[in-house]
Amino acid sequence: DDVIYYTIAKCNYEIFDYKKALLNLSKTIEINPANSDAYELMSEIYLKNDNLEQAIAQRLEAVKINPTNLYSLIKLGFLYSQNDQFDLAIIFFKKALAIKEDISDLNYNLGLCYQKLHEYEEAKPYYERALELDNNNSNAQINLEILKNETINNF
Repeated sequence: DDVIYYTIAKCNYEIFDYKKALLNLSKTIEINPANSDAYELMSEIYLKNDNLEQAIAQRLEAVKINPTNLYSLIKLGFLYSQNDQFDLAIIFFKKALAIKEDISDLNYNLGLCYQKLHEYEEAKPYYERALELDNNNSNAQINLEILKNETINNF
């Protein structure tokens, strides 16, 4: 049954035997293609092996199976950000925000993606919301100051 292979894969992962973990995850998916946990763990293994494209592909599979998995949505946002695909990161961060809007770091990361795309007016409310949720979010405060300077310099 798929749970046994998945459990073995997790054990392989914990002892850093990623090759065996991937084999057991493949068996897991062969038995139960709807096991989103298997795709998530595969994504983590590919990420640890610096294979960002496969990490994204596996995480996308997990989200297809479970489109309301907050962790996977946020993780996809981060993966796309790492790949400088900020437009795609925004999509997944917004999907996560639709599920849980009161996460300061999630709002901050949305603001950061917009800032990277030079969409400063779009970034501002996310930084402000991040600070509203956590007034100790120094990164959001710093980036709001940067936005003010960018806006002034563009006029």
